[in-house]
Amino acid sequence: MIALDANVPVRFLVQDGPDQARIANALFDQLTDADPGFVSREVLVELVIEAADEVWQGVECYRTEGFGFADLMIAAAVRRSGARDLVTFDSKAARQPDVRLLIA
Repeated sequence: MIALDANVPVRFLVQDGPDQARIANALFDQLTDADPGFVSREVLVELVIEAADEVWQGVECYRTEGFGFADLMIAAAVRRSGARDLVTFDSKAARQPDVRLLIA
């Protein structure tokens, strides 16, 4: 098990700072059920993750489906709000369920 400071999952989730994001991505790719990452409650306090279950679903979809993480979190917020669908000009984001592409 490897313990993660708050800045590591932040780089992974936000993908800002390309060098640190790349390193965080590589680290997360190495984590497994047998060798997981440890996030202490103190780190969680720093992160203050709202709707953590949606975030972790988004992380998995980000890793496996190639959607932008922010787009996944926006779509999750839309579903939580009860809106019928999300409209966008972003053709990649529009591949998600209940996201509709606006065409000029």
